[in-house]
Amino acid sequence: MHVKAQPGLALVLWQDCQIDKFKNQKKDPSKWFTAVAPIRPITEIQDGLEAVREGKRRAFFHLPAWDELGIPEGFVDLRYVWPVSQSILSSRVATLSTTARLALYDRLFAFLTRE
Repeated sequence: MHVKAQPGLALVLWQDCQIDKFKNQKKDPSKWFTAVAPIRPITEIQDGLEAVREGKRRAFFHLPAWDELGIPEGFVDLRYVWPVSQSILSSRVATLSTTARLALYDRLFAFLTRE
């Protein structure tokens, strides 16, 4: 199956050290992959908007607006975690805080295991 996606915001699910290890091991760059999930605008949610904001929708991880960077309120759609070549990634726009990263790990675990 092939997917044609337009460039946009995505959350890289691997930590820097997992990405950098390929470079440090001098592996072929064409074989470097990472996992990403798309960041969608919150306006795509028609029903259950408050449930997304409160963390009650297992497949969605809420992201508040980041006005300084011009990033509107949105959500990470964990239903679409894809492996992508690291070569298509652009520079980092932002980094989750430690608290947000731990909350994301919790949400991802719950989503994948149906906990």
